[in-house]
Amino acid sequence: MAQNRNPDYDKSKPRYEWGDGWISKGMTEKQFNYIMALVDKIGLALTEAVKTLNRGGASGLIDELKRVADYGDSTRYLKRDWGKYIQF
Repeated sequence: MAQNRNPDYDKSKPRYEWGDGWISKGMTEKQFNYIMALVDKIGLALTEAVKTLNRGGASGLIDELKRVADYGDSTRYLKRDWGKYIQF
């Protein structure tokens, strides 16, 4: 069985030049479920705009939510940078 290879992949290029194909696609179901779990843990709610996030944006939101959930940090950066996606 042949593997489906990424057409942007080029072994001769450094890894950081492979392209942003993964980042620019829509958020995955696993990312969405993880965001929901983190938001519930913090005690916040999501807006409908969260569905517009791409994988890169979802990854950034997850990082910020983990920081707040795991370390009890302030939510000010969530409000400033991610307020469009989270209800406080």
